[in-house]
This record gives sequence, C-alpha cells and structure tokens, in this order.
Amino acid sequence: MGVDFQKAMESGIRGVLVAKTKSPIGVLERGYGINLVKTPKSSPAEADFLFEIDPEPAAESLTSFGGAPLLLRTLRSLGVPESVARHIKIKQRQRGYDEATFVESFVLMNGVGGDCLDDFDRLRADRGLEEMLGHAIPSPEAARKFLYEFHSEENIETARQQRGLGEIAYIPGENAALRGLGEVNRDLVREVGRRCADQKIATVDQDATIIESRKQEALRTYEGERGYQPMRRYGQKRIWCWPTSSGMATCQRPIRD
Repeated sequence: MGVDFQKAMESGIRGVLVAKTKSPIGVLERGYGINLVKTPKSSPAEADFLFEIDPEPAAESLTSFGGAPLLLRTLRSLGVPESVARHIKIKQRQRGYDEATFVESFVLMNGVGGDCLDDFDRLRADRGLEEMLGHAIPSPEAARKFLYEFHSEENIETARQQRGLGEIAYIPGENAALRGLGEVNRDLVREVGRRCADQKIATVDQDATIIESRKQEALRTYEGERGYQPMRRYGQKRIWCWPTSSGMATCQRPIRD
C-alpha cells in the first residue's frame, strides 16, 4: 500500500526517503526507511559567556602566593625576626622598613621563586600577599641599598692585596652587618636543634656554587664564565618544626643556608 509523499510531509514526517527497492522516490511503501535530517549544531565558541564582567572592584583581596604564609610563619616561629633585631644594626632612622622586614622579604622572594631584585615589584603588586604578611614589600631599589650594607670595598681591597703570587681568587672579610647575619643563621640552627633534640646527627653537604654575573668585578670561574662562587651548605633531611593550632607540625625536607 502506497502513501502519498506530500501528505506524509504535511503530517509531520520530516526527512529524506531512502528507497530499498527501485520504486520511484516520493512514495512511502512497506520496506522503505526514513533517514531523519540532522539539525545543525552551533559551535560552543558562538555561545554567550556564562559569566558577566562586573566593573566594580572586588571588596576582598586575592593573592597568587597562597603558600607564602606557611614559609613566613615558620620563620617567625623560629624567632628569626627577633634574632635579626639583635644582631643586624643598619638603619640609622626609624623611618622605612626595619632590618627584620628586609630579611623576611628576601626569604619570601627566594621562597616563591624570585631570582632578581626586580621580582620585588611583582610581590608589591599583590595586595592580598601584603595583607597576609602584615607589612608592605620593599621596592627593588630599597632592597638593593639594604644588600649593599653587607658589602665592604675596604675588605675587598684588603683581600686583593693579600693574594699570593699567581693567585687570582680571594675571599674578603666580613663587615659588621655580614657578621650579624651569620649570627642570625646560627640562632636559627640552634632553635631548630632545640625543637628536634632527638636528631643527634645532621648530614651537611658543603659545596661552592657558581653564580654567573656580568659585573665588572666578577672574575672567571674554573668553568670559564664570569661570576661568583660562594660556599653553600645543604642539610639533608633535617626535620623542621613549627607550632600550629593543633600542636606541632613537622616537615622533613632538605634545608640549606
């Protein structure tokens, strides 16, 4: 029995008839199938945004350095700011950042992956980080001036004059600020040792690390490039401890100075 194609379309059947025999197209018969026309799908890129942009500034402050407070809480709980105040006397006036704030800011910058003074600008732009720390971050220029307080041209010249015949490298003596920083480091190690009294043995790996530099004063290293080669010590698997609201938390990781 045949069905008129036009009537089939008017009754709501939309599609293309696919004949399984050689009967004329346009007749719906037993044994014929209907291939439905697919509705074109729009691209997701054509859709509207699922959010609206609010031009009003957010009331709260955000930060991309969410792990930084843990580092500084550890530093403060170990008494580093107090040690800095005792041993490093640089500022002549009460204005500006104190020595402990400078030291903490350098530790923070190093901890989040910074490797040059200009990285302080990125930290200064993060208002959420400033709120968590409780103080502003020094500018690159202020940080540079602080570092130069640990530099002594007189000690450098003395070390140059004391070089033996044929010697190139030299190690200048420490000025008062650098000696004070060494005392801060000793206080830190003592406090860690006091909190981890059961740790009787500490493995220390000492090595000279080449730091490339284009400064005029930088000499050639044994590898050929210009730079400095400070001595560094790494403590392997030392246990750090710091107070938390639920007691003492520990973290086993390598430390260095």
